[in-house]
Amino acid sequence: MPPAAMTTDIGRVFLSKTWIFQAILAGPTFIVLGMCAMIAVWDTTYWSIYDFVTFTFTSIMAAGIIFLVLVQRQLTTAGKLWTFRFEVAKSALATALWIWLM
Repeated sequence: MPPAAMTTDIGRVFLSKTWIFQAILAGPTFIVLGMCAMIAVWDTTYWSIYDFVTFTFTSIMAAGIIFLVLVQRQLTTAGKLWTFRFEVAKSALATALWIWLM
């Protein structure tokens, strides 16, 4: 097997398995922060509007990552350009999530 073919196979396997890791990380974040946002809406004693906005935006960013992971998973024949675009979008959402939480 030529080295170029082996690299392509490793790259495809790596990309096909990273969606599991990304979903495992973004899934609980989406659920927990979404629940915190819902609690902040109904319980105004301990939570402020800032908490609601923060929880809402962070859960939406985590949901965006999950959505992009699922769309990328369904497009198994996507070319290198679309794979690059999906990875840039997921990286941008993850970076925005980290910056927002700082």
